[in-house]
Amino acid sequence: MYKKFATYLFLRWVVVGVISFLFFAESAGSIYSFQEDTLSLATDSLFLVQDTVPSDSLNMNQPRKREMLISPQKDMMTDDVVYSGDSIAVTGTSVVDIYGNAKVVFGEIDLAAYYIHMNLDSNTIHAKGRLDSIGRKTDLPIFTDHGTSYTQEELSYNFSTQKAFIRNVVTEQGEGYVTSEVTKKIDENAMCMQNGRYTTCDNHEHPHFYLRMTRAKVRPGKNIVTGPAYMVMEDVPIYPLFIPFGYFPFTKTYSSGFIMPSYGEENVKGFYLKDGGYYFALSDYMDLKLTGDIYSKGSWRLRGSSQYRLRYKFSGSLSLNYSVNSDKDKDDPDYSLAKDFKITWSHRQDSKASPYSSFSASVDFSTGKYEQNNYDTYYNPSVLATNHKSSSISYSKRFPTLPLSFTSSIMASQNSSNQTLSLTLPQMNLSVTRIYPFKSTSGVGKDRWYEKIGMSYSGSVSNKISGLEDEVLSGSPNAKWQNGMKHSIPVSTSFNLLNYITVSPSMSYTERWYLNSIDRYIDTETSELVTDTISGFNRVYDYSFSVGTSTKLYGFYRPSRKLFGDKVDAIRHVMTPSISYSYRPDFGQDKFGYYDYYENYIDGYDDPELVYYSRYEGSLYGTPGRGRSGSVSFSVGNNVEMKLKEVTDTAETFKKVKLIESLSMSTSYNIAADSMRWSIISVRGRTTLFKGLSINMGASFDPYVYGTDQYGRSSRINTTYWERDRSIAALTSANMSTGYAINNDTFKNLFGKGGDKKGSGSPKGEGPASDGARPEGGPDGSPEAKGPPDTESKKGAYATPSIPWTLSADFSYRISGTYNEDIDDYDYDGTSNLRFNGSIKLTDKWDIRASSGYDFKEKEITSTNFSISRNLHCWSMSMSVMPFGRYKNYNFSIRVNSSMLQDLKYEKRSTPSDNPGWEY
Repeated sequence: MYKKFATYLFLRWVVVGVISFLFFAESAGSIYSFQEDTLSLATDSLFLVQDTVPSDSLNMNQPRKREMLISPQKDMMTDDVVYSGDSIAVTGTSVVDIYGNAKVVFGEIDLAAYYIHMNLDSNTIHAKGRLDSIGRKTDLPIFTDHGTSYTQEELSYNFSTQKAFIRNVVTEQGEGYVTSEVTKKIDENAMCMQNGRYTTCDNHEHPHFYLRMTRAKVRPGKNIVTGPAYMVMEDVPIYPLFIPFGYFPFTKTYSSGFIMPSYGEENVKGFYLKDGGYYFALSDYMDLKLTGDIYSKGSWRLRGSSQYRLRYKFSGSLSLNYSVNSDKDKDDPDYSLAKDFKITWSHRQDSKASPYSSFSASVDFSTGKYEQNNYDTYYNPSVLATNHKSSSISYSKRFPTLPLSFTSSIMASQNSSNQTLSLTLPQMNLSVTRIYPFKSTSGVGKDRWYEKIGMSYSGSVSNKISGLEDEVLSGSPNAKWQNGMKHSIPVSTSFNLLNYITVSPSMSYTERWYLNSIDRYIDTETSELVTDTISGFNRVYDYSFSVGTSTKLYGFYRPSRKLFGDKVDAIRHVMTPSISYSYRPDFGQDKFGYYDYYENYIDGYDDPELVYYSRYEGSLYGTPGRGRSGSVSFSVGNNVEMKLKEVTDTAETFKKVKLIESLSMSTSYNIAADSMRWSIISVRGRTTLFKGLSINMGASFDPYVYGTDQYGRSSRINTTYWERDRSIAALTSANMSTGYAINNDTFKNLFGKGGDKKGSGSPKGEGPASDGARPEGGPDGSPEAKGPPDTESKKGAYATPSIPWTLSADFSYRISGTYNEDIDDYDYDGTSNLRFNGSIKLTDKWDIRASSGYDFKEKEITSTNFSISRNLHCWSMSMSVMPFGRYKNYNFSIRVNSSMLQDLKYEKRSTPSDNPGWEY
């Protein structure tokens, strides 16, 4: 294994080196051309002057802070030299010494320092800083060339050759800093360095880490090409972490470039190079990134992603992924490759682009095994646990002069648990908003009842295919196509009866158009059920009528003052009963032709069983119901509130407290049915105990008992619990859920007394003036008359500790009942789960997060994750652990924060595939 890894590192160095020398040969070739004798200057003559300058070195006849100009000499300098300073000494006609705030400007070059020495005969200039009274270096030379600034201790520059010799230079390049002990500036676009340092730590004088570059060439704003370099951390050289050569690109413009891969090892797929490729800066509106992965056991993956944006028009992103995966070595007899792909596309149209039309896309489509075979999702169990994914591409259009809107969409739905896929290609909808055909155009007077009659229209056409993923994508005939068209026309109105009762009659008509129907029969020879598909146009319609009434009833209760005092002013109960009647004909009659039957003989019985089926079973928009229905529906909603009195010194106010936000019950009775007329009784409730803690609950009850039919099978029979034992119904299912979240402000809000308390300020007449003006002292404004500092000023002398934290808990409980023939009653199975999420930020540097849960039925801890991260100034350290479950793993990483050195990291991780018994 170690031989493989060493070979891998060597190959990676070779790849990096080939790329560097192929594309940047000019820069790489000049790294070692470092010479120090190009300037007519003895470098050992430079020194840092002391804070005090001898007076005899100055020409006191020159005025201080005087700006002077020297014209260039022929064939030597092309621009005027402008210089200034606190004190200027001129010797002869060619030597100038400037002391204090010295500054020289020459064309695009700007030099500022404490001391500058110019020799116009040799066209050279020397600059240095000074030592202050405690020996610190200050007023160091700052050299600016064509907009790029450098700070150094000593500088020698030749105006004619534009070359410079620098000691201890500091310059910012890209996201990092470059420093060097000895630097030669060979032209305005390049510098050669010896014993240089590159770091992204903003404390560049004493960085936490840096890359020691033995030799380097820097092209400001473009790149750095280095010879051998090694890592230094906290001033400790780490020689094993070295590179034979390196290339660091810098750019302030949008540009293309290589993306270097990261390396590592994965237990199943082997060693890898990951996320390497090329970035294309196509335009100001669009980019393209091509990357790939390669594993030592034969797996590989290609990815292409693009982001685009046109202001005030649209924006989005597109990603295409193709992978070939294997968890075996090529020498294994069961070696095979699994091919998967994934497409993600997100598109959003800006609302300013078109007020009447829009186009959007939200696509997340992949083969069923892509996420399980994807290395990245090993550390995201929520992705692996997601069984259902949906995608859609839609276009909508509104017509401003007509009550008409149109939408068209393409949709896909996937279920990874059973590898099924459903595609809708396409679905189109046309709708007409609600119109009032009988409404008077004059708009004068009160509307009559018939003027309130409104109607609308919606039509849809769709073409859909469903089946196993392989069958749908390969076009197998086993995948079933469904298509059809549907029209819906609802008509409704509403009016008040006796001023307190709202009556709402309505009618609905629905028509479906299908191109196929089915016919079923029992084959007499094989005794098997045969289903034939019959082609042809079929018109399937239904209609229904309904009328509903509702009102509100109010009740008030004032608790006994002797028992409860006067804090509870009143309790109000609001009841909202509603009754509705709906009628639908029996569309199972022979005259409609929607249903048919076949004869099924059961062993031991001479008479066959008549099995009815719909001729449009499995059709896209369903089939009208069989059997006449005339249902009366009942529902009642309840709301209970309490009014509390709050008395202050200035006023008496009231506050409402919700005791029961909602409690409703509903059921229906089908008077047109010949049996089983009562429907399931449903109860729903919601309330809030105190701020942040809400409880939701629900339950379903069956009013009918179980028995046996004529064939001895257990089923619901036409006997109610009330008829059998005077009970109302049997509980079939129930659920309850609640959740609560707290943080470091929760207890302050519950128990704290925010704001200033009355009487905590100055005595009356001694506080600040009402207009906010407060004199800074006594009546005469003298500082001696100022009072003592206030409390807030005293508090400011100490750091108030603040540790942000959050903790949330969610609990859910559900029971479901299944009828048991042996006990002639329901068996109940309950499931309950408790889920926790928490985070705490101990300091600005430390962040801890945790999530876990407990399944009370299985008596086990559910998916648990702990993570901790530490900001190490210019580095970041993070660790996450999932200690339980199928997807248990750990991940530790420490990396540089800068994106420029994103490959400078250390990672140690495990994957779920390392767990015993792991299977895809």
